[in-house]
Amino acid sequence: MIKLDYHLTREDWGKLLQPWVLSIQSFAQAADREKKFYIKKDKDNNIEFTNGIHKDLYEILSNEEPIFDILLFSYAKIINDSDVPSFLQILYAYTNDPNDKDHKNCFLMKKIFNYDCFKDSRRLIWERDQDDIIISKSEDCNNFWSLNKLWELLDVHTCTYCNLEYVYNVDTKISYRDIFEEPKPEDKITPKRGNKSKKAKDWEAALQFDLPQDLLLKGKKYKDIINEPHQYHITLDHIFSQEEYPFFSISPFNLVPVCTRCNSIKSDKIFPYSYYLYPFEYSFHDIAHFEFYFKNVECLSKPKAGSIIVKLVPNDPLDDKDEIFLKAKHICNLLGIKDRISQGHSDYICEILMKCIEYPRDYIFTLRESPYNISYKDIQRLIFGNYTTQENINKRPLAKVTIDMIRQYEHLFWTDKDEIDETFPSWN
Repeated sequence: MIKLDYHLTREDWGKLLQPWVLSIQSFAQAADREKKFYIKKDKDNNIEFTNGIHKDLYEILSNEEPIFDILLFSYAKIINDSDVPSFLQILYAYTNDPNDKDHKNCFLMKKIFNYDCFKDSRRLIWERDQDDIIISKSEDCNNFWSLNKLWELLDVHTCTYCNLEYVYNVDTKISYRDIFEEPKPEDKITPKRGNKSKKAKDWEAALQFDLPQDLLLKGKKYKDIINEPHQYHITLDHIFSQEEYPFFSISPFNLVPVCTRCNSIKSDKIFPYSYYLYPFEYSFHDIAHFEFYFKNVECLSKPKAGSIIVKLVPNDPLDDKDEIFLKAKHICNLLGIKDRISQGHSDYICEILMKCIEYPRDYIFTLRESPYNISYKDIQRLIFGNYTTQENINKRPLAKVTIDMIRQYEHLFWTDKDEIDETFPSWN
C-alpha cells in the first residue's frame, strides 16, 4: 500500500469543490422543507417524498460549510463514536432509516452526491417543475472535482493496496467499423425464409455493444456516435461504502484507486479504524516489507506457483506487535497479497534472484562509467526492469516486490561492500 496525497490546501479544495457545493445547494432549494416532491427513478417511474425534505437534512444541504465538511471528511477522523460529528449522525440516520423499507432516502442521497456524474466530469443543477418533480440539468465539470481530476492529482498508476496490477483512466475514441464488418445487402436476410440473417443480427448487436446508456436513450444512431469520446475509468474503492454512506460517494478522502481484484475482495466491507491502514495517513512501505524464501533450488530454474514462501516483516524488528504494523498485517491478510505474490509472481521473483547472482559485474562498471552520470538506483532499474525507489513505487506493478527482493538479496549482487562504496560513493 502506498500513501496517497493530493498536495492541496483547504483553499485549493474550496475552488475544486465549489461546483459540487452549488449543485447540492440547488437541490435543497428546489426540494424545500415541507412541500411534497418527486424524483425520477427511471423513464417511467417517479419516487414520491410526501413530506418534503427533512428539516435537519435541509439545514445541512443548504449551507456551504457543512457541505464542505462532508466532501472533505476523512476516515482518520472516525476513531470512536464520540468523535462522530453531528452532521454525519443526521445523514447516517436519514440514509439508513429502518422505517424506509423502499430505500428511498439512500436513493435520494445517491442522486445528490452523484458518483456517475463525478466519473463523467459532470455536475447537476436541480430545479422543481410545475408537477413538483425535481429535475436536473447536467453541466460539464472538467476543470473541477471529478474522476479525471483525482487521477491527475494522485498520479497513481498501480493498485494502492496490492501494487500488483496497473490501474488506468483512459480517454479514447470508439469506432466499430474498425472492429466489425457491416454485412452486404444480400447477406442481411436468410435466403429461404427472408428473415434477418445472423450476420445482420450480429451487426446490430455490435452497434449497441459497450455504448454509454445515455447515448442510447437519446436515440443516437451509429453514424452519430462513431466518434464519441469514451472512457475506461479506473476502479475506485469507497472506504465508506456507497450503500451505507452514499453522502461520501464523491468525497476525495473516501476514494482509493485500486485494481478490480482488491475492490471485489473488499467489496462493501467497512473496517474499524483500529483495523484498517488508511492510505491517506500511512504508507505500507514505511511500516513493513516482504521477505522471500525458496522451498528448493529447482524452483529457480523452473519456478512454480507456490514455490516461494512470502512473509510480512516489520521494518523495525521490535515493532511486530505495534498497532500500525498490525493494521498493515490485517489489510495484507484480508486481500491475500502474500498468496497472490507467491501464486502469481514466483517466476518474477526467481528472475530477480538470478540477476542478483549471475549479472555480469563488468557491465555494471561500464554503465557507471557512462557520460550520463547514471546513479546506482538508475542502474538497478535498468538491470531489474522496475523502479527501486519509494517515491516511484506507484508507477509500475511489483515495484514493492522488487525493492524488497533487492533489500533482502543485494549481498549476492555485491560480494564486497567496499566495492560498492568505491564504485558508487553516493550509494547510501
